[in-house]
Amino acid sequence: MLVRLIGQSLSERLGQPVVIDNQRGTATSIGTEPIISAPPDGHTLVLVIAANVIRARLDEKLNFDFVREIAPVAGISRNSICHGCESIGSDQDRSRVHAYANGNPGKVHMASSGYGGILHLAGELFKTMTNVNMVHVPYQGAAPAITNLLSEQVQVIFTPVPTVIQHIKAGKLRALAVTAAMRSETLPDVPTVRRLCSGYEASGFQGLCAPRTHQTK
Repeated sequence: MLVRLIGQSLSERLGQPVVIDNQRGTATSIGTEPIISAPPDGHTLVLVIAANVIRARLDEKLNFDFVREIAPVAGISRNSICHGCESIGSDQDRSRVHAYANGNPGKVHMASSGYGGILHLAGELFKTMTNVNMVHVPYQGAAPAITNLLSEQVQVIFTPVPTVIQHIKAGKLRALAVTAAMRSETLPDVPTVRRLCSGYEASGFQGLCAPRTHQTK
């Protein structure tokens, strides 16, 4: 949906058709790699997300150098991540959740939508900076992670705000904090993780990039 909206917006602004080639898989690599060999004439763009940057730093087997061979063009959005819990209660109890995790090692499970993504790394950064003891449980996507959170098979989650907002408003889940530097407009009463842990920030993003005109090896 986001890709189609971007294409429509670009078509209207540029006054010419914009063709969307939606290629998914391998954590963005399949869609990104063809851009490297595309002519750097401004007619080929790629939609990038946090996974592009993460994969560029962690995957030594990539066939391209994302940082050197791709040039940033424009940012589109930044998305806060919800640090949530399955229990119903006041947000003021978040310190008790973290204290319980430390006092009961191995009993608090932290769900994410998979290894090595922005949600997993947001949780690991939180664990590192706060010394809160939680066991990471990866899922293949947000939906099964949230399902198991609702059924209390896991106790804590790091997930985009839109994926859990309906459950929060329905009183089925509570948001402990949001991971961006500022509070979320969708959850204005929920504090930031930074308030609990000074210097913490994690957020997803979308932006447009293009092949570099001059590549520096």
